[in-house]
Amino acid sequence: MSANGSQMRNAQMHPGMLQHGATESPRPSSVDSTHSSHSSVHARTRPQKRGGFQAADFSVGEEVKIALDIALERFRLSEEQKHLEFPSSLTSLERAYIHSYVQGLGYKSQSRGKGSGRYLTVYKTKQCTKDVDLAVLNLVRNSRCQVHAFLQRFPLSHREKQELLPRTERAQFNEGMSKELGKGATGRLNTGVAQVPSACGATDLRDFAQTLPVFKMKETIMKSLHENHVFMVAGETGSGKTTQVPQMILDDCHDNSKTCRIFCTQPRRLAALTVAERVAAERGENVGQTVGYQIRLESRVSPKTILTFCTNGVLLRTLMSSSNALSTVTHIIVDEIHERDRFSDFLLIALRDLLPKFRNLRLILMSAALNVQLFSAFFSGCPVVHVPGKLFDVEEFFLEDVLKLTKYTTPQMLKYTESVDDVENKVKNLNAWCLESGMPGEDVIEEGKGEEDDDDEGSEEVTPTDEAAEQEKSFECVEECEDLNISVMQHLDSHLQAAWLTGQEDCLFDLLKLMVKENVSVDYGHSETSATALMIAAGRGHVKVVEQLLQLGANVNHHASNEWTAFDWARRFQRTDILEILEAHV
Repeated sequence: MSANGSQMRNAQMHPGMLQHGATESPRPSSVDSTHSSHSSVHARTRPQKRGGFQAADFSVGEEVKIALDIALERFRLSEEQKHLEFPSSLTSLERAYIHSYVQGLGYKSQSRGKGSGRYLTVYKTKQCTKDVDLAVLNLVRNSRCQVHAFLQRFPLSHREKQELLPRTERAQFNEGMSKELGKGATGRLNTGVAQVPSACGATDLRDFAQTLPVFKMKETIMKSLHENHVFMVAGETGSGKTTQVPQMILDDCHDNSKTCRIFCTQPRRLAALTVAERVAAERGENVGQTVGYQIRLESRVSPKTILTFCTNGVLLRTLMSSSNALSTVTHIIVDEIHERDRFSDFLLIALRDLLPKFRNLRLILMSAALNVQLFSAFFSGCPVVHVPGKLFDVEEFFLEDVLKLTKYTTPQMLKYTESVDDVENKVKNLNAWCLESGMPGEDVIEEGKGEEDDDDEGSEEVTPTDEAAEQEKSFECVEECEDLNISVMQHLDSHLQAAWLTGQEDCLFDLLKLMVKENVSVDYGHSETSATALMIAAGRGHVKVVEQLLQLGANVNHHASNEWTAFDWARRFQRTDILEILEAHV
């Protein structure tokens, strides 16, 4: 006993010894069982039984202290939890600190196990379950009104509410907020408080809104709103009732410093989203500030949101979830009630039953139907405000116009544009060839491609199957040309150009030798004009070259960039002998 007491006194004089010992041996294998060689470690592990230490004498990490405070406070507030177990990963020094700390709070603690499996358990006593008296601050009536008005004008955000709570209740608050935020996914409106709206900003859209027919009926609409709990606005399409009636309520509450919270329902999700964006733009704000929307699986609201656009189903589900869901709502606008779907009909029934319960609630029905008396009679003959309509000019835009205005392109469109430009350049180069050659028939080059002659004696009818086969051959030829070496293509182009411009037959024979040597298709087209050897030979009247090319499998129906075939070249340049050979080959 004296040896242990002297060691504890030495440890008390030198606290670093405890931390050093814990660092070297975080989990001693025989802390409580060894009495000879490890007696000093045993003394440091269980000081509370020796009565020499307080919790402040232990050197443990600050994060351990914070975590212990939070865990014990939650343990104290939990009525069902009778004991609290700490993990076996704690060091002997940390367990000693917990023993000393919890005993000072009135808890009972006990350690079990040996070595790395040793764990600590804390039990409640009657002393620790006593409720702690909280300080109560009583405010006079004027102060309470000032605080209430301030919180309504500047409501607390979720983060601010969380920071004002004790640390033990923040976890419960986070769970509640997760459920609250999850309402957007399940299709229920978030809770909020009524506030005084801010002033509307001056925008060009706001100036346009003043030209709408409903704006001229503002005084009549607001008078009906103040005098009736339920009334109806019947306006034709284009009157502006959907976007302007909610803003009239906001402006009226701002001018009179009244609090309001408005729900405006739409029959479709897209309508709720687009109307919210339009109204927010007219007020010079972003969606999610004064104006927001909440639809299934999507929400753009904030604590400052006063006007919320939603679908009929979302509001109906909100009413089904709680009978007090409308306790903070001052106005409900049900738009397009004439569409009569199952959600709108059940929503009108639910709202009619809830109106006697919430006397401060105003219900505004809006419809474009002619038979408004049906809905008016359903709400005990509520008054109806008729708003004239307005027709807007409709301008038609086709897909091509939209693509041109937006400059939208895809890789396929860019490739097609490049191919069209390439064909146009080839046509220009081909026409230039014909003009430079000085051949007869130059006057017909400018007449345009695809021109039909009256005497198509040698032309035969081409079936769709043959046309598809020819197109496939053309595509194969193009792919083969793309794989050619650049130097080989330059030699082939030079021979084709020389054969056409000079009219020498030897150039074509040299070209054939080069094609055989490089294994190039006889239907290879000039890279700048797309003219093939058969077309050039037919236009120049080289009979031997034409016969040799036909023997090598040249395609007589291959088209140049100006849609000319070998027949057209021979016919345009009056090569009757070549025409006979080509017709005989076909």
